[in-house]
Amino acid sequence: MNPHYKKLAKSIIEFALSRSNAASELHHAGLRGRAREIFAKDLLTPFLSPNVDTCTGIIVDSQGGSSRQIDIIIYDKTLIPSLMFTGEEGIVPIESVLATIEVKSTLTRNELFKSVQNAHSVKNLKARFTEVMSQTPEKSSPICCVFSFSSDCKPKAELTRLNEIVLKVNRGIKNKVYVPLSAICVADISLTKCVKIECDDRPISSFETVTEDSVMKFMVFLIDQISIMERQRSKMLISHYFLKDFDT
Repeated sequence: MNPHYKKLAKSIIEFALSRSNAASELHHAGLRGRAREIFAKDLLTPFLSPNVDTCTGIIVDSQGGSSRQIDIIIYDKTLIPSLMFTGEEGIVPIESVLATIEVKSTLTRNELFKSVQNAHSVKNLKARFTEVMSQTPEKSSPICCVFSFSSDCKPKAELTRLNEIVLKVNRGIKNKVYVPLSAICVADISLTKCVKIECDDRPISSFETVTEDSVMKFMVFLIDQISIMERQRSKMLISHYFLKDFDT
């Protein structure tokens, strides 16, 4: 640990939280949207590598699939290019996506339910990792997370609520997703994150909840996971997004 680096990182987090929290408390829809923008620019961007950017929008695959509207998409600019409607909103190919974050003012059961549904829509997209460079290790699907400024649930009960919602969303559907969310961070109150997944016929996951330095630990978890996925992926072919008969 380097105390100087940690101190600067902590000051960046505190500044971003204060601005985002102030905006999130306002009731005008446009100003609430500003909380998301501030969170992305002031908190995420300083920790991302130059190859990585953020936007809001939808994620698509080459087979015609698309996600729900996603608050923050974290993607690698060096892979398949994203097509932007504006400087901050666009359509991102799934092969370029490293992570997603849903930003909430208050995390209620209904908001968490919608976040799980959004994560499902991302996890069920079909990525085709067709590389122009040498093969790299097996690719991971994007990690999906939630960041909220407050919650109507106690920290120790957050995981129980998540598990109940995952079971409800999976009930009766063919393409089940057993770990749709990898982390839920509630400001500096708590962080519930996935620490282990054992893959078999049905993945078994282990989560832990921490209540100290939760935002700092959330950023460490998020950036580490993004860095791993960046290293796994190299330049992708874009052909299968435009050519109907393209086949690998």
